Amino acid sequence: MSSSVISWLLQTSGLIQIVFTFLFGYIGARRHKPSWISNVAAFIWVSAIFICFILVTYDWSRFQSNFVHRDSALCQIRSDINPFLWTKHWLLIFFFFLLQVGVGLSNVAYMCLGLPYLDDNIGPWRSPLFIGVAMAAKVLGPQLGHTISSWNIMANAPAAFVFSSLFWIFSGISLLVTSLTLSMFPYKLLPLPDNDGQVPLANTRLNKSAYSHASGFLGSLERIVANKMVIYNALASMCLHTVDINFGSIRSSYLQTVFYIPSSMDFLTSVQHRFITDFLRVPIAALVLLLTGYLIKKYRPMAPKLARWNIIATVLAICIIFITVMIKCQRTRLYANYNNSLDDFCNKNCHCDSLKFLPICSPDGSTMYFSPCHAGCKVLRDVKHDLYGNCRCVATEKASSSYCHKDYCLIKSLAYQMLDLIVSSLLISCRVGSMLLCFR
Repeated sequence: MSSSVISWLLQTSGLIQIVFTFLFGYIGARRHKPSWISNVAAFIWVSAIFICFILVTYDWSRFQSNFVHRDSALCQIRSDINPFLWTKHWLLIFFFFLLQVGVGLSNVAYMCLGLPYLDDNIGPWRSPLFIGVAMAAKVLGPQLGHTISSWNIMANAPAAFVFSSLFWIFSGISLLVTSLTLSMFPYKLLPLPDNDGQVPLANTRLNKSAYSHASGFLGSLERIVANKMVIYNALASMCLHTVDINFGSIRSSYLQTVFYIPSSMDFLTSVQHRFITDFLRVPIAALVLLLTGYLIKKYRPMAPKLARWNIIATVLAICIIFITVMIKCQRTRLYANYNNSLDDFCNKNCHCDSLKFLPICSPDGSTMYFSPCHAGCKVLRDVKHDLYGNCRCVATEKASSSYCHKDYCLIKSLAYQMLDLIVSSLLISCRVGSMLLCFR
């Protein structure tokens, strides 16, 4: 499967949200919101079940050598490579495409239908906590999938794909139960008594230009455009999400190039070198969302206070980002030939993977190699200390990742990841308040 196909496949979700957000939100809001959310969940369920059936029909025993472990990062001289052949890969791509379409529609349904449904029916001062719970659950979902996939890769190929098939079956059944449950919710829940008659986030002055007597989709769109609070809040959120998502896409590469942290090859590598980034950052973000919703529910701040906190949190995050730019490790020369290529005579026919960064260094720490394979290493002598032997590109024929950690580089990487965690927590603390400002 080519990288361009995978790239477009992963972008399908975002394109669906751009195209269908206004129309889907408008039509769904005028009808039974829970049933529309249920239909999207059922659509994803169908895609998941078909993907499961396709995975079960593969002969995965042929592909055991294609999974990346520390042993497979060694130099394995061989004259021929059996390519990863997908006999039915186009059918699999088609259902993954449908799955991405469903994910895009589910994000639209979550933002346009699910959160407004909570805000309209739970009560003005109770809804912030439930909105925080919903946002936390949405944040934890991808983290759960990442953790399961990391465990999955640690297993051999047949066991891994049996586990994948079972996971897709479980996901499909869960989505089916969820969709049936959602379809049973009424159009509007029974109103709950609120102790405070004050309208949350209300303003004594009404912006009359924000209200239009025009009906239909164009009238609704006109009212949105005329409401300055919604427009400014949406633009600010869009800018923050653009920065956050773009940096999130290069965070792994930044850690590799600045702190020489290996790629997330497997669960063990992530725990050893990226625990804060890969496992701690998302649960902390979910906890911040829950805490934010609870504090808004308890102290009932007005709109100006929520807006001021958003500004303060964003300014603090920007200041910390400038501090993190100053944290760097001492540069180490990366081994390459005279053409600046990672491949040389000493690792010839090793068929090294130039996408998985697993740095090791010579004993004096003066030279870094992209991976044990690029150093020509054939033996993993000590797993605990990550020591490799018979390295043809190293004068001493031994190399280790521990030799790269000089000038307190490991401490600097931990400090950077902690500051990155604080930045993420500050930015995500604005989400519940921003959503309430848009709703009211």
